[in-house]
Amino acid sequence: MSLQLGAGMNAVLGLPEDGTLTLVDILGGAVRPSSGAVRIAGLDPWRSPRLRARMGMLTAHPVLPALGTVDALLGSVCAARGTSPEHVLDALGLQTLGLRPVAALSEREARAVELALALGLSEPRLIVAFEPLSELALVDPAAVAAELRTRARGGACVVAITSSTDDAAALAEHVHVLRQGRVVSSSPVAQSPLRARHEVVVWVDGTAGPGARALGMALSAQPSLGSVTWQAAAAPGEPELVAVRAADLEQAALVVSSECARLGAVVLSLQSLVPPLDQVLRELAARMGRPT
Repeated sequence: MSLQLGAGMNAVLGLPEDGTLTLVDILGGAVRPSSGAVRIAGLDPWRSPRLRARMGMLTAHPVLPALGTVDALLGSVCAARGTSPEHVLDALGLQTLGLRPVAALSEREARAVELALALGLSEPRLIVAFEPLSELALVDPAAVAAELRTRARGGACVVAITSSTDDAAALAEHVHVLRQGRVVSSSPVAQSPLRARHEVVVWVDGTAGPGARALGMALSAQPSLGSVTWQAAAAPGEPELVAVRAADLEQAALVVSSECARLGAVVLSLQSLVPPLDQVLRELAARMGRPT
């Protein structure tokens, strides 16, 4: 595997069988690579405790030291870092866990505490987060995304390792696709298959205003949009659907919203759809002329 990551928001997209769990352990210095080398700011995380002290980790199955309560654990970790534990839990709204015994935490709660510790680092060099927007107790995914972006803007290399194309598209500036232990694609997210086939889907009430056909025809005339398709209601009383493909998802959503307002369409739901991982892999294989 050859992978080069810089400061900012990075996503590594793949399944555990592709090597994502191993990548977490190698980047975090928990295991030594069987071949090759890992360098973070010129240092080997396996050999450098000083480097690991400036790295934040969110693992799949955290093993937190059973040092009494969560507050006691935070106090011990932050004392070793030379930082204050006062607001470590606050950023993610985890204050209610402070008095809980560490040994009594569920895995989802332990992951939330581990993430809070990672985000509590002062000037981290690297934050590696396995599935940072899922399998976390008591945490708003939007708050997690905002905190990770703040660290990335501060100069940290943030690596979200996930099997979710939705999460990768929502978080990352650069996406690296891992397939069977190999990086098969590295690109800015705007140039990746995650955006190449993005869709905005809107459901409308055709009985209370213009239906999918009228909205679809209006959107087809918009030069900034790609293909537009629409479907009538599957049964009386059910919503009608319009799907719009576009390279610029944010611009497409604005255009769709504007046309809905202009026509007076009654919108029941509007959302973006990101292609699933198997579709992303098929797209990459087609680009490279390889079978999946």
